Amino acid sequence: MTLQEERRRRRVEPDLDAEQEVDFGRYGRTVAQRWWLPVLGLVAGAIVGYLLSLGGGTVYRAQALVYLGQPVGPAGNQIASVNTSLSSVRAIVRSESVVRQVARKTGLRPGDLGRDIAANPPQASDRRGGQQAMLQITVKGKRPARVSAAANELAAVLVRQLSRYSRAKLETLEAQQDGDRAALEPLTKALATPNLSLEAKLLLQLRIAQIQQDLSASSQQMAFVRNVEAPRITARAAAQETTARSQRNSIIVGALIGLLLGTIIALLWEPVVERRRIRA
Repeated sequence: MTLQEERRRRRVEPDLDAEQEVDFGRYGRTVAQRWWLPVLGLVAGAIVGYLLSLGGGTVYRAQALVYLGQPVGPAGNQIASVNTSLSSVRAIVRSESVVRQVARKTGLRPGDLGRDIAANPPQASDRRGGQQAMLQITVKGKRPARVSAAANELAAVLVRQLSRYSRAKLETLEAQQDGDRAALEPLTKALATPNLSLEAKLLLQLRIAQIQQDLSASSQQMAFVRNVEAPRITARAAAQETTARSQRNSIIVGALIGLLLGTIIALLWEPVVERRRIRA
């Protein structure tokens, strides 16, 4: 292609970028000429959003805090279980059977209760070994007494289901203690027998000391199971008044929608007026 042909082609082909810049500039000038329309839309949208937030009604929120527990194996190592799986715990709380059970006990409708349940870790919650230790069960509704009762009952159901391993462990330790106490009583009586040989006394004292040591060790294990391994409700729920819609979010969304509509009206103002002028 010769130099003259290249120059001719450049003169013929339109500059699309320049046209786009011109269009954007024209749109900007159009909106600037009628700036009051976007501003009016912004203000009107904020007012409508505020009014809608007031009309959302009052609801109540109740939150129960549950410690999920940390099962420990025979070797003293932490073991993976339902307690350490946040997704499994959430599935239990929101399962249909649990929702129906709690709804029947608290007088709420299962559909309403299931929709208003949330199970999330509290902010800045503790983690042990990379696992979530705490869970906050939240229920919302319009009846404060039933809402708080539902949150507490959900927490109680969850604790019961997560406590199977720790309950079995405690039952085993309690049985061991009962056996040790039963064995300790005749040994103590035998030690008080008169004219007992020194060798027999030493053997009895050694056996009694061993049993007492076992009782002390099992007591420490039971305290560890109750305070570390076993789940429990650490804070019961109490209903607090809240709003159905966030006032701040409603105002912001309404203002943005109003601003957008005002800008569109400003852009369409001139074509619409021109069309009416032509028809007239």
